[in-house]
Amino acid sequence: MIVQRNATTTDSVYGYDLSQFSSLGVGATVHRTSATEDYVELQARPIVDGILAVPVAPLSVTTFVVPDVVP
Repeated sequence: MIVQRNATTTDSVYGYDLSQFSSLGVGATVHRTSATEDYVELQARPIVDGILAVPVAPLSVTTFVVPDVVP
């Protein structure tokens, strides 16, 4: 699980290198909480070549759940 806070007033893009795990799912489920959203499920994001790259809305907290992670 990854929890990302964006305290800025602009959209941001974050990248997470998950390539050191021996195994992990092909995508992450995504939920966002903001002034207008309360843990709203968003479109799942793919993991490509071990990288999860995600846009994060301004003034929000976004949670990414990656299934089947093996250290």
